[in-house]
Amino acid sequence: MITSIHSYGGVTATVYVMNKGEKIPRHQHSFAHTTAVAAGKSEVEIYDSLSTRFTMETGDNPWELPANIDHEIRALEDGTVVVNMAVGIAAAVAAPGPAAQDGGVALHDGTVV
Repeated sequence: MITSIHSYGGVTATVYVMNKGEKIPRHQHSFAHTTAVAAGKSEVEIYDSLSTRFTMETGDNPWELPANIDHEIRALEDGTVVVNMAVGIAAAVAAPGPAAQDGGVALHDGTVV
């Protein structure tokens, strides 16, 4: 997985390039953010009281992932590109510790996996 973070004007976009089976592991944030697929296909699981799971494809509308709820995003095809966006204070706290390395993600507790 390749991860890159881009910020401008109070908006932070995190771009993930993944192959089939790679995933952004289960985690949560103190802020809501959207997720969208720029290329390929992904499966999103939200661990709320319903344990919601759905598939997203290129061109689908972004989905808002709520604050303080665990979620996970998995690539269903090679070359899947997922874009997550957050605004306001989220841009400043999205990565409070060191940035995630290529192939990883910074979890809400600062752990990089």
